[in-house]
Amino acid sequence: MGVRPGSYLITGISCSGKTTVIKELAGRNFNAYSTDEMPEVSGFFDRLTGSFLPIGEQPSLDPTESVDFSRFGWFWRPDGLAELLGESSASTNFIGASVMNQYKAEVASFFDKTFVLLVDEETLRQRIVKRANDPDSINKYGARPEEMERILSLRDQRQQQALAYGAIPITAAAPVVEVANEILSHIQA
Repeated sequence: MGVRPGSYLITGISCSGKTTVIKELAGRNFNAYSTDEMPEVSGFFDRLTGSFLPIGEQPSLDPTESVDFSRFGWFWRPDGLAELLGESSASTNFIGASVMNQYKAEVASFFDKTFVLLVDEETLRQRIVKRANDPDSINKYGARPEEMERILSLRDQRQQQALAYGAIPITAAAPVVEVANEILSHIQA
């Protein structure tokens, strides 16, 4: 039995396993993207100016400081997301992301279903440390103590927000093969 074509969002707090699941699904020959590594799709939005920073640009930071999230948010660029999903609209597409505008109509309407990866605090803490120390990891968010505390403090809120939106809960502490299988079980043709 196959899976239904459509576009599916896999979301969760930082280090919940989104990128790992996306890699597993890509290895199964699905269109699967982690939009954090796609600057034409995701980027920093400056709430003060009401505009995106130029593609690929980061908020200017002193090397000892974290991003000022009261001013800058990590958002999808609606036109970039539309282009990505429009290129393969007849296929099964998985997007792994956690962005500030994912429940806004301008982008939420692109998805047929949303899955939220649920992770307990201890597992999350271990994953943050592992990612921060992984020389192959592109995303080092969480390496600074204040970033780790921000992730941990937002865990419950972000998980509850996704569930309130109607996301399908997926236990992310399981092995990645089981997590991917559970997601696929919800979109059987």
